[in-house]
Amino acid sequence: MNVLRFDHHTAPYNALRIAEELTLLEDHYVGDRCLDCVTKHLLRIRAYAIEGVELPDSHVKPLLERAREMAEKHLRLAHLEGSPERIPSMVEEVRGLRKEIAKQLFGVDVTVSHHH
Repeated sequence: MNVLRFDHHTAPYNALRIAEELTLLEDHYVGDRCLDCVTKHLLRIRAYAIEGVELPDSHVKPLLERAREMAEKHLRLAHLEGSPERIPSMVEEVRGLRKEIAKQLFGVDVTVSHHH
């Protein structure tokens, strides 16, 4: 069974796409901190979340709502002066949400892992 196979036009598919964007966003937060790239990933997360809550099979709807709220908050914070000091807490929030989505989609508790 291919665990990454979700039907398009369903909320779980959008949640998977959000998890992928969160992974890329986390890399930018801890790596090059390219503001354009961070903005692009946050906008995609927000768009997938908004679309996903309207799609069928929305048992992941609470996570999609959280993703939208987080993306909007991070868009505001990323464009403020002094935002580098906020990066560690932003990374933790991104990582935590990614792990919650993975647990919901794949049924595996990845929150106990100490590997990043």
